[in-house]
Amino acid sequence: MRSWGAAPVFLDDAMIGKGPRVLVAPKPGEHTVSVVVDGKQVEKVIHFPADQRIEL
Repeated sequence: MRSWGAAPVFLDDAMIGKGPRVLVAPKPGEHTVSVVVDGKQVEKVIHFPADQRIEL
């Protein structure tokens, strides 16, 4: 996934790294991906493996 700058990236409320690019292979199913930029949280619900590349 790609995110804004070096913002922390979360998968299901667990930090998985910092942007701008994070590679992760979650278990199949629905997951929530989020990033906090300038104090604002941006969230997206994904369905893995259907959603393999996302941008936040």
